[in-house]
Amino acid sequence: MTSISRANLKNILCNCNFILVCIVVFLSALRATVFGRLVGINDRMFLIVIPLVGVVFLIYFFTFSKEEKKNYIKENIVVIIYFIIRIISLLFLGFDSRIIGCMVYEIMFLVFINRWTLSDYKKVKYIFIMFIVFNFIVNVCSLIVGALGLNGFISLAYNVNSLAYEFPWASVYMNPNNGGIMTAIAIILYLCIAKFKVKYIPMHIIYMAFSLFMLMKYDCRSAVMSLILCGLGYIIDKALKISKKRLIQAILIIVVLCNAALIAIINIDEIQSSEPIKVINTLSTERYIIWYDAFYTAKENNMLLLGEGSNENELENRNNYLLKEWENNGFDTNSYPTTKLGLHNGYFSILFGAGIICAILFLIIMWQKIRQAEILNEGYWYLVVIFALMVNNFEALLIMNRSYVCFIMMIILVMTKTSDNKTSKTKG
Repeated sequence: MTSISRANLKNILCNCNFILVCIVVFLSALRATVFGRLVGINDRMFLIVIPLVGVVFLIYFFTFSKEEKKNYIKENIVVIIYFIIRIISLLFLGFDSRIIGCMVYEIMFLVFINRWTLSDYKKVKYIFIMFIVFNFIVNVCSLIVGALGLNGFISLAYNVNSLAYEFPWASVYMNPNNGGIMTAIAIILYLCIAKFKVKYIPMHIIYMAFSLFMLMKYDCRSAVMSLILCGLGYIIDKALKISKKRLIQAILIIVVLCNAALIAIINIDEIQSSEPIKVINTLSTERYIIWYDAFYTAKENNMLLLGEGSNENELENRNNYLLKEWENNGFDTNSYPTTKLGLHNGYFSILFGAGIICAILFLIIMWQKIRQAEILNEGYWYLVVIFALMVNNFEALLIMNRSYVCFIMMIILVMTKTSDNKTSKTKG
């Protein structure tokens, strides 16, 4: 294969990868809305597109020289170990299709989204533009539905949103948190790619005012709090003039320590009924109880080390554990109120889904990605990563889930402002 033909092949593969990733991000955003339910967005669609992304990556990988392949393997050794552990877990738990499906998303985030096939800012920015425009359109629909009081019609006619009556302004989204989080991350992306010239000022004002208005209407505290913390991060960056990467790494450390402290508190017997814990549970909008039950479910089943395989398995095991507790307390098992609540914490979803070992490996991978990311010291891109790290304290939106938040964060971590795929200078 000549150098010219190899370059042409790489260019074709990068274009194919860009289109496929656009589709995956759009599907993940669409799924968060009523429109996604109406058109039948489901896991099968993701599990068709993602393997195609994998095929493109594998072909691209085989265009590497022998030295480049060695460098790639060397630089991704932690990722390789991560998936070795996940395969061991898969063998230990049985070839559960739910675990395999979950691993497909993990591979997408940690392997298929990479700087060789998806790094050119000139292309990648259109993924973000698509996301911003989509969010804006859905927000306009939400405004119309909320203002005209059509939320009840949507809920009854399509049976897609049980929260439509309680949150009429968010009835176009499957959950008001989706509306808040999607709008908040779209606002930050807008700041990253918008051209702040005088002639565009009216457009910027209208967009920001409208988006912030809808964000307040969605009443998503996790999104608002994470956005406020992004503002605090911006102030710290400007005041201390520290490296944006170091700021993100410091935030990651703080997040890990806070979640580790929560696990330590949960591990103390009978503390869940104390007054301080009641305060924690209230502040976390009763998420603490979910985390408590998830921890003791995994501990009871000896699954803390290798995890329960997937979020679906975790929820099923948690219900089985709670059902036994319900029965032990003398209640009729037929009256047990089955919980449908997920973990509402991205870090705990990895901890309980993939286990302690993989959770630690994931943090190492994230640390490396942040350190090696080329664009984080430019503009406001670092705020997107800060937002993603913070909002995952309250919502499960990391690699165990098919979330647009994780897709966008991972794309930014491999993105550069050059169109050159520097495969010989591998930096992650």
